[in-house]
This record gives sequence, structure tokens and C-alpha cells, in this order.
Amino acid sequence: PSLPGAAFDAIRISRALRSTGFATEMVVARDSAELRAALTAHGLRSADADASLIYVSGHGVEHRGR
Repeated sequence: PSLPGAAFDAIRISRALRSTGFATEMVVARDSAELRAALTAHGLRSADADASLIYVSGHGVEHRGR
């Protein structure tokens, strides 16, 4: 299901970081494979960076495997 508050938080943080000079990229990973790919790409892009930040937004609940 949609998490509009989480998306709003991610957009707000991205804008705040850009306003201070950070290059930003927002990724919406729909599964663990997409998340791993995004993290790998981030690691490659930021290998020589002075600073790197990963902000994770969202929440969830699991009950009986669902």
C-alpha cells in the first residue's frame, strides 16, 4: 500500500540536502533486489566522496508472514 507520509519525508529530506550542496537521488525500491542494486550503485558512485548519506523512509508491519 501507499505510504504518502514516507514519500513526503523523503522528498523533504532530498530538497534539504540539495539546498546545502549535496547531490541527491531518490530511489523507490519495490523489493529487496531493487534495494540491493540501488545500494550497490550508490556505493560505486560515492566510493571517492568525502561524505555519503543514505536516508530510508517508510514503515511497515508484519503479522503471520504478511
